[in-house]
Amino acid sequence: MDDISIGLLKGIKKSFSSGVEDSKTINDLLKKLDDKKADYEDAQKYAIEVGELLSKSFEENIDSASLPNGKMYYNIAKKVVDPELKEGFEKVSDYSTKVQKNLNEDAKIGLKVQKPVYNQARSNGIVRRLADAESYDDVSWILKDPVVNFHQSVVDDTIKVNAEAHYKVGMHPKITRKVAGKACDWCMNLAGTYEYPDDVPDEVYHRHRDCRCIVTYNPGNGKAVQDVHTKKWSEISSRKESNVEYTRYVNERQRETKTSLLLQQENTQNYKPVIRGDSKIFDYNSSVSLNVKKVDSYKDYDIYVSDNINIKRKALHNIKTRNVDAMNEWGIKRKPKIVIFGEKDGITAYGKYDAITNTVFYSEDIADKRLHNSIRTEYHEMWHMKQAENFVAKHGEITEKNYFEYIKSTCDEAKKNIDTLGITEYNVSEISSYAAKNYLFGRFDEVEAEYKALVKKG
Repeated sequence: MDDISIGLLKGIKKSFSSGVEDSKTINDLLKKLDDKKADYEDAQKYAIEVGELLSKSFEENIDSASLPNGKMYYNIAKKVVDPELKEGFEKVSDYSTKVQKNLNEDAKIGLKVQKPVYNQARSNGIVRRLADAESYDDVSWILKDPVVNFHQSVVDDTIKVNAEAHYKVGMHPKITRKVAGKACDWCMNLAGTYEYPDDVPDEVYHRHRDCRCIVTYNPGNGKAVQDVHTKKWSEISSRKESNVEYTRYVNERQRETKTSLLLQQENTQNYKPVIRGDSKIFDYNSSVSLNVKKVDSYKDYDIYVSDNINIKRKALHNIKTRNVDAMNEWGIKRKPKIVIFGEKDGITAYGKYDAITNTVFYSEDIADKRLHNSIRTEYHEMWHMKQAENFVAKHGEITEKNYFEYIKSTCDEAKKNIDTLGITEYNVSEISSYAAKNYLFGRFDEVEAEYKALVKKG
């Protein structure tokens, strides 16, 4: 049997090459790069165009009729898809690194531009997904938007490695995410500028299907280094010192920066490291159990993090601090256990308070300050704890046997309170859609918690 991958690859390469050559968008962006006027926003546009052209080339040359048994077997996908993703990577990587080189020169930054590494694991994932399907028609979409997303991520990776290089020599890189088109609420919440590395949420580089939001970076005028250290950096950059002197200077800056950051974390930020200790299992509900580790670095609190997340120290610090703030606001003395989970744990909610075990569950996503400002999850869940404490004061501990009595009692009390506030079925939606839904279900404890969080938000 002939190896059909050879013919497929030849056709795809021809289509892709022709598409790139004829693309006005590509040619305009290349001219802008040659004129040294391109920035990372242009690099993202270039990546999108390259990705869309490659996706179109796949579509023009591959269909179920051209594949044996209508299936994209692994050896075909590996020989056809991976080489073209690499070719697209080289194009986008070359453009984005040249953009960074121009930005460095404009800012008088003498650092060598860092090149991203080809994401072989991501390519393998696309290949494997194609090969696992019984019919190519079922997974042909994998070679559409995910291919564009793949190329956008090359620009993101260029930003990451260069921001890291600048950070190590004492600069304060800022990463910006911008929305494109009619953005969803999730993207709107992520839009903004973040200081690298602690303020940058992992999600800033994520994109959902058909998302064209862009991530950019501009080192500015290089003054960040002068602000932190001395003007010596500019002097060295402009004088073009020898490589030996330059390397010695960079190493010195790195040592000083590392020491400065350690002192800053110890004396001002006080962000404790996330040191994982003993394992434990928490039941989130009857169908979801979380495998977690206790965070040993927090001696004053029982905090646990899911094995499925890699939460940053600042994010954990923020969630814990906000939880304490909410407790103080509502006059709560007893400490709950805090469990942090992630998307891979299969939980869609942002938080939940378990009155039986006195455990509050939080999604790691609420560490993002924009999401926190919009929903105030900690204040919502700690109000549930306040409701539980009010019940315990009158009726004793909450157990599985009296749990429904606790819910009914709390809902009855909450209904009285929201009636006094003038909250009805006609205006409850002004609090939130979640409050409106729970009002209809008779879960007035949730309505009250939403109202309390809203008041705090306002």
